[in-house]
Amino acid sequence: MTVSRCTLHSGFVGCIFLMWLISFDPHHAVSQERYTARIIASGLDTPWGMVEDPSGQLWITERPGRILRLDPSTGDRSVMLDIEPRVLNGPESGMLGLTIHPAFPDSPYVYAIHVERDWPWSQHLNRYTFNGDSLVDEIALLTIPSSYSSHAGARVLFGHDTTIYMCTGDATRGSTPQDTSSWLGKVLRINQDGSIPNDNPYPGSPIWAKGLRNPQGMTILPDGRIFTSEHGPDTDDEVNKIVKGGNYGWPNVEGRASTPEQRAFKDSTGAIDAFWTTGRKTYGVGPVAYYTGNQFPQWNRSLLVGSLKDATFTVVHFDRDSDTATSSRNYFAHAFGRIRDIMVTRNGRILLCTSNRDGRASFGYPKPSDDHIYEILPLPADAIAMFDEQPQPDTIYATVGDTLYHTMWLYNSGDAMAELTEFHTHGDYPDAIVNWRFNGSTWIAPQIPCPHALRIIPAVDAPHTVSMRFKAVTPPVERIYSVVINPSYPDIRFEQDLVEIEAAVGSRVAVDIPLVNPSAFEVTITGVTITGLNADEYHIEESQFPLVIPPSGTALIRIWFEPNSLGEGKIAVVHPVGNHRRDREVILLGIGTPVSVDDDVHRGMSTVYPVPASSVVTVTLPSPASTGTRISIISAIGQAVVVADVPIGNTSLSVPVHHVPTGAYSAVIHNGTTVRRVPIVIQR
Repeated sequence: MTVSRCTLHSGFVGCIFLMWLISFDPHHAVSQERYTARIIASGLDTPWGMVEDPSGQLWITERPGRILRLDPSTGDRSVMLDIEPRVLNGPESGMLGLTIHPAFPDSPYVYAIHVERDWPWSQHLNRYTFNGDSLVDEIALLTIPSSYSSHAGARVLFGHDTTIYMCTGDATRGSTPQDTSSWLGKVLRINQDGSIPNDNPYPGSPIWAKGLRNPQGMTILPDGRIFTSEHGPDTDDEVNKIVKGGNYGWPNVEGRASTPEQRAFKDSTGAIDAFWTTGRKTYGVGPVAYYTGNQFPQWNRSLLVGSLKDATFTVVHFDRDSDTATSSRNYFAHAFGRIRDIMVTRNGRILLCTSNRDGRASFGYPKPSDDHIYEILPLPADAIAMFDEQPQPDTIYATVGDTLYHTMWLYNSGDAMAELTEFHTHGDYPDAIVNWRFNGSTWIAPQIPCPHALRIIPAVDAPHTVSMRFKAVTPPVERIYSVVINPSYPDIRFEQDLVEIEAAVGSRVAVDIPLVNPSAFEVTITGVTITGLNADEYHIEESQFPLVIPPSGTALIRIWFEPNSLGEGKIAVVHPVGNHRRDREVILLGIGTPVSVDDDVHRGMSTVYPVPASSVVTVTLPSPASTGTRISIISAIGQAVVVADVPIGNTSLSVPVHHVPTGAYSAVIHNGTTVRRVPIVIQR
């Protein structure tokens, strides 16, 4: 049998064809569906939103703070806007949704949402003008105060009446979605100049609908109906049909009202049940789009929903007359990774982008070429899938009492996607391996290894093998993949998980990090890699390698810290490289001080209370305050959210924190030197 191969087309930068065969549930007598896909672009940094202009060019936001314009026929891209120094990037914020004016390019306006980095954080909907080369003339249309780095939303679209709709997250605060004095957890509606439409349901307010948790997607149908998608807490990701003045229940109702308390809230407030939910689990749904077109008639007039956590593409069919979801089916599980946006073009093409570099990916992602934009296409009739045998068994070094996570790679050397629907462990110790994030389906793209996540729990303190039987629907074959668990291996561990270092800006301070070899084998460390946000402020003495650690022995690795600016939270991660089998790491947390720190000051440090705090934090000092004594409350990303001067002679100070969002912080005392930080928690 001759297998046709996908070819690389020079007209697409970094493009390959991924071809697959997709079948419906084998228990149902339905015809097969066939698809292919191509990579439009690679190497993007967390693309978040996509929109097509009338010329067919794609406008794309990258979460760190950029807007790109990309030619889908060549993959060529240009940076139209870069405001990265201003943008709070992560864990769920950054440069987010965007849209273009309906009359573009005659009205050459691009609209984008970002979260501003400066404290207090705020979310901005801005309008930019395209001058043919870049985006200029920023105009703020809407500023939403009290934003947060998580649950930031946010999508923006033009309605058929040319007003602007924007969805916002609840900023992790359950009180905001039902509070009409807050614009968080809402769908907002404004005029093109930022003013409030006279027919909004709350006079003088941009609020169009309320009661949303963390909406990640929004689409407007040809008839004007609006749908949003949002993350649930632990159950019930939702798709909601948005109506004027609608209340969608959060935090009082999850999904559809099912308990007496939820039904009572629904009856008293008129809250609207979710149009569609994921039920007793969460997918981490992201985008939602509406499909009309001829390329995929089986999906025509249906909603397309992408998910992040489950890495799936879901088609939700519904009755157009009753607005009732009738059925749904998942496709492409784990084939692409985290699906961040789905776009249907003017001529019915389907594009999706991944978000594997957003800090939440795991088990094989991000890959070196991430992130991608893919186009889904019908599949040529002669394409086939070939689910390969395992090249060689995986070997895991672990002992009884360990729990390890392992990525096994599955292979497909054919042209079409191989869909796996069953997974079973067998052998003498089948319970030593547990499936992780397998939800009844995995799809393996051709020529691209697919990560399959396993949890390893060694059964005995001796080498043992666990085999896994995979059953594929396309092709209809079974394959055996095996893992050998071996307890005999050289190993190391750090004595600490976290090492704190302080140094004056412009100086160097060394820290010796103890490494322990608990195994019965000699371990050789040949070097160290240092990664992380502030890796460039840490240095390694290469002359200390190779470093040989005898069995049951200890050795020291010397790291130099050389801060280039004031502040704390200077994070780096150290990974030793050598013949040890496990990946070990230690986190370095540096503080750049104005002058050298006296160790005696650290020993005199007293307490911070209460813990957790809600409205006031009291800090006691090691000695009466002198001129210039100051207390700072520092966020996890190193920003000072509160700064207070201590009156001379005082030995304590109560600092108000009622406006500071819930989270982990630290208190730092400045008195000519910077005293070691004290962790605090603010909780309400």
